[in-house]
Amino acid sequence: MPDRLGRGAPLLIALHGSGGNPRELLDRSGLDTLAPDSGFVMVAPRAATSLPGRAPHRDGGWAWNVPDVPFIDESAVADRDDIDFLLRLPPAAGATLGFAPSAVLMVGFSGGARMACAFASRHPGSLDGLAVVAGLRAGPAPGPAFNAAPIGALAAGAPLPVIAFHGTADPVNPYAGDGTPRWGYGVEQAAQRWAERNGATVTPGVSATSDRTTLLSFGQGGPGEVRLYVTDGGGHVWPGDPRPPFGDAPVTDVSASSLLLEFFRTVNRPLR
Repeated sequence: MPDRLGRGAPLLIALHGSGGNPRELLDRSGLDTLAPDSGFVMVAPRAATSLPGRAPHRDGGWAWNVPDVPFIDESAVADRDDIDFLLRLPPAAGATLGFAPSAVLMVGFSGGARMACAFASRHPGSLDGLAVVAGLRAGPAPGPAFNAAPIGALAAGAPLPVIAFHGTADPVNPYAGDGTPRWGYGVEQAAQRWAERNGATVTPGVSATSDRTTLLSFGQGGPGEVRLYVTDGGGHVWPGDPRPPFGDAPVTDVSASSLLLEFFRTVNRPLR
């Protein structure tokens, strides 16, 4: 942890899923223990739009306003600028906690992953790394078919390292896409768009990390590497969470939390 004399430390911003809340995300991921032990300062903000009927979590259910995308209950986008909120969060957190962030990383699950991707697509220079679980996007799906990742939706700039996790049997955000305005195209298309944006190859290296999980690495070892961990038969879960709340079988052969923190520690990008 930083002291209060201005010493820097990396800041990790963790965004909960739609219908969830910060406590639920931390119970799921264990990041509130793992991140500080790895030298990160972590903040887990709560979204402002209530979705009370989505999930029976204590502390209620809340959703981020992902620009140009309807909420998971198909209701219209709220008149709320969560992009601006996230822009203001790092300096506010630094001032409140008494430290100067040496790097800013963002991680999200499900709707929080879609929110993190929306923020990164517009302000990639504000982040030093992006991690998404069950929600990798590269901009809103364009109609009328909503089945192809958009071209040019990711703002230009220095390469942004990305690590993502997804199950092939995810019923909420289907791996192959679903052709809807909320979700749209497949996860591999999103990874390829980020690789293109980062100047990395769009043909990934493929390696098995376990009997169920395969790593697709675009631009391995480079400053704009995109890593996608794909779990065969995996549902809408945080890999490593032994008790997923939505009834899907857990993914226990990999730990998303451990892998994303290691990725952030070792990624080849100069810290600000």
